[in-house]
Amino acid sequence: MEYMSLPKINNNYIAKIGQTGIVVSGFGYLPSRNEYKVVRILHPYRLRNPNDTTGRVEVCTLGKGTSSGWRDAGVITDSLYLHGTHVNGVLYWKDDKNEKIVCLDLEDEVFRVVPPPPCIRPEKQDIDMLYRLVNFGGNLGFIDHVWYGHVDVWTFKKNRLKGTNDNFNMSGHDYYHNWSWNKEVTIEWVEDTHACHFYEPFALTKSNEVLVWCDKSIPRCYDPKTRSFTQLIVDDDLKFETFGGIPHIKSKVSMKDFGFISN
Repeated sequence: MEYMSLPKINNNYIAKIGQTGIVVSGFGYLPSRNEYKVVRILHPYRLRNPNDTTGRVEVCTLGKGTSSGWRDAGVITDSLYLHGTHVNGVLYWKDDKNEKIVCLDLEDEVFRVVPPPPCIRPEKQDIDMLYRLVNFGGNLGFIDHVWYGHVDVWTFKKNRLKGTNDNFNMSGHDYYHNWSWNKEVTIEWVEDTHACHFYEPFALTKSNEVLVWCDKSIPRCYDPKTRSFTQLIVDDDLKFETFGGIPHIKSKVSMKDFGFISN
């Protein structure tokens, strides 16, 4: 295992935030520059004033010849949620107020709004829906969960053929005019003896099967062809209530290449 300690944060600024702020983070790798980037967005007064979504963006770049420490990367007014989902050099967050997706390209460090999938259009809002972003088979995945109904997995991909995309309103999304959302798989709700109440797809296997956490306690594999689940064999002594599943992306880049101490 290799690791490194990040530079210390601005303690004076954090002290001003107190217990009223929220920190949103993200981490990704840029093969073109052989760099890692850590992003943090500090919303100083969001807990005290939910209407104030202004966030201060800071980036720490890790690589040969890069300067150490955090640098100011501007301000964002979107109300981002949780950690960023990294896909091919871009970090994606869900805006928890406006039901939109915001991304940060680690190459140019510019924030952009991603056109939404059809399932989160305003006319289709439903209190029984739960949305999540994941890295699904190397593409941005959008999980649309309807309680006791089904789970749809949408992916955002660049179109191979040129033409007009009509599955969302392209107004204001010119940067992504050659991209589209496609529904990859639907997992129907299955009542069983395990009494699973929540399906959480988190990865796609090489054989196009979907890895699913069931109530974050029972890892399963879903086969879209047979529409059936296979429970993965795990150690019964493990308590999966405290674990989650994320895709592992193997990297040949070592911290030693950057001059950092590794262990």
